[in-house]
Amino acid sequence: MKVLHVLYTSLPDHSGSSIRSRGVVSSQLTVGLEPTVITSPFQKPMEAGCQEEVFEGVTHIRTYNGKASQQVDENGSGIVKQLNKLFQIFTFRNKVYAHAKRLDADVVHGHSTFFCGLAAIYAARKLSIPCVYEVRSLWEERAADRNGSRLSKFLASVIRRLETYVMYRADHVVVINDALRDDILARGIDSEKISVVVNAVEDATLENGGDSSWPINGRDDFVFSYIGSVSPIEGLDLLLDAWSKFFKNGMSCRLKIFGGGIFSNTLAQIIDSQKLQNVELCGPFVPADVKSIYGTVDVIVNPRNKSRLTDTVTPLKPLEAMAYKKLVLTSDVGGMKALVKNSVTGLQFKSGDVDDLVRLLKYVTSERQEVLAGIVKAGRDYVVAERSWTKNSNNYKELYSDLVQGKSALTVNLADK
Repeated sequence: MKVLHVLYTSLPDHSGSSIRSRGVVSSQLTVGLEPTVITSPFQKPMEAGCQEEVFEGVTHIRTYNGKASQQVDENGSGIVKQLNKLFQIFTFRNKVYAHAKRLDADVVHGHSTFFCGLAAIYAARKLSIPCVYEVRSLWEERAADRNGSRLSKFLASVIRRLETYVMYRADHVVVINDALRDDILARGIDSEKISVVVNAVEDATLENGGDSSWPINGRDDFVFSYIGSVSPIEGLDLLLDAWSKFFKNGMSCRLKIFGGGIFSNTLAQIIDSQKLQNVELCGPFVPADVKSIYGTVDVIVNPRNKSRLTDTVTPLKPLEAMAYKKLVLTSDVGGMKALVKNSVTGLQFKSGDVDDLVRLLKYVTSERQEVLAGIVKAGRDYVVAERSWTKNSNNYKELYSDLVQGKSALTVNLADK
């Protein structure tokens, strides 16, 4: 069965969305599906000028418009730039249709945002084939959170309407967790039209997650780390504040922050102004570096700030950290609580509470290593049992088959399995 995936971003971008897309398409190869990817005009190729690239056996068709100012990033943009990007939907949808027809696709699978969803629906309708739309985030909340201005709120309302329209028009909607499912149900989308396909970890990581450093007996040089996008929503300024209260002269503990993003300069300024010791901003990394990075750290900290967005959206990184046999500390926002069970598969602190995070940092460096080693093992066991991409890909295959055969698609909910 041939599936054309319509993506806003993909490799070489290594945001959480792109990493999920990589897991989706590469795992589908292993269950006999034939996935192909087409990316938006705002995603540049790995090599300049390439119109087709192959990653892990999957062809990625590029439609990049060559405009660096419109490349995917987290920076807000003005209304003129937003409109210029939106108007490119007409050219993009025609390209999606042309490639879907050329490939003789059986299903068109659009992934957030609505830009890709609209293009996917257009192509699928012209070819009389099913369209799946995958929702991974509340994009209107991202727009509203940028600066709280009237323009941001207006754009957020427009985005919400467009996202909802795509959900109505698609033959089936896939979401990444139950919180997003509830949000979509509240918009009036039929429950039988929605499936939950949770975030997962690549099978290669599950098969070879490296050696665990736990229990850390006889060591006092714990390496705490954050690995991911350096964004304001991640709460990394709170982590630095907690580090300033936790770290004492003579300690051997270190804090390493891996990743790039719009908040990097702010973090550098905080480190400099507070003269924080044993803190290192390691900068951006590529997926090929991930395994070696995990080999240098002991504890992963994900201190996300609380918002409607972070209460609803589940990230990938805590699962990845558990797969690599690391102790995971997270805030108690809804998206994290959906992944980590406090004191069982990880440890949690009250979001926004710097003193509670300091308490956890002290707890980790105390004499409770056997207990913590048990938590690390439980986290790893959970991911291996419940969060593999192979398991997910079989559910996608079943969903596609039902749609192609004209059946009412079975609702797949991995959260209950």
